[in-house]
Amino acid sequence: MNYRNTALPNRASGITLVELMVVVVMVSILMSIAVPSYRNYILKANRVDAKTSLLRLASAQEKHYLQNNTYTGNLTGATTDEPSGLGMDDISTYQHFTIAIIEADATGFTATATAREGQIADEECTLFAMNEVGQKFGGVAPISEATNEPECWGNR
Repeated sequence: MNYRNTALPNRASGITLVELMVVVVMVSILMSIAVPSYRNYILKANRVDAKTSLLRLASAQEKHYLQNNTYTGNLTGATTDEPSGLGMDDISTYQHFTIAIIEADATGFTATATAREGQIADEECTLFAMNEVGQKFGGVAPISEATNEPECWGNR
């Protein structure tokens, strides 16, 4: 006796082209939501590089001031033009920002962190600045128009 069910025809197992296209569309929709969100997260996380670099620079400037009674405009080691420097060649570890001291003298300094390459896509915070008294400036405006204590320095 043959107990095989002969009522059901033999069907090939697998997926159809329509099912495959549905999966492709679903993955595309998820990616169109996830990729921009991830990019914004990365841009905001890179801001920490600028803030940390400026805080390290301010600390080094204060140390330099205690030893020399003046602030320096030299981020690197001693040169012939500037006999003393901060020795901070690696100031921006991840290189998302360019760190510079735009003015320095016996009474104060102003240091900036300006966005580089991919970080320019950050539409809110492409400039960070700090001076000798700890005032923090920033945003997307030039340093002369930047605001005091902007939200860029906050915990956003």
